[in-house]
Amino acid sequence: MKVKISDLGIELEVKTKGTTFSVHKPNGKDFQGSLQVTKSGLTWYKGKKQTGNNVNWNEFIKWIESQE
Repeated sequence: MKVKISDLGIELEVKTKGTTFSVHKPNGKDFQGSLQVTKSGLTWYKGKKQTGNNVNWNEFIKWIESQE
């Protein structure tokens, strides 16, 4: 699966290690966890855990499309 980040007219391809987003509550202070986006899928790390929950792109697409 090819994953790209498209923002502000710049298109960047996600490499093997991917990229990680820190997720905080709206107050900006309370850390919820990290979301790692890779070529193979997504991994959610709750809080400061070192292990996370994985989902590949096909599973994610199937899940998100079932939410309609």
